[in-house]
Amino acid sequence: MNQLKPEKNENSSDIIPNKKLSNTWTFKDLPGFSETTVAWEFEENEPNKTSVKLVHLGFTGEEKGLTSFESHDAGWTEELNKLAQYCKGRE
Repeated sequence: MNQLKPEKNENSSDIIPNKKLSNTWTFKDLPGFSETTVAWEFEENEPNKTSVKLVHLGFTGEEKGLTSFESHDAGWTEELNKLAQYCKGRE
């Protein structure tokens, strides 16, 4: 499978300990791909239980294939499901 490699833009990061982590990224292999922002928001529900919200912004709607919103949505859903399974195994 042809995988594009994202490149994190180190100049645009936001960290609020135990609350939020966000950064911008782009694909160095695709000069026309817009820079997007990925934000992870954390909320402690009770001791040792945290909700995670992921927001990925900046898509123009013109992206196709692996760079499309739909492709990213599917990828993030798969990765978050893996994270949930990992965390459930640690309870």
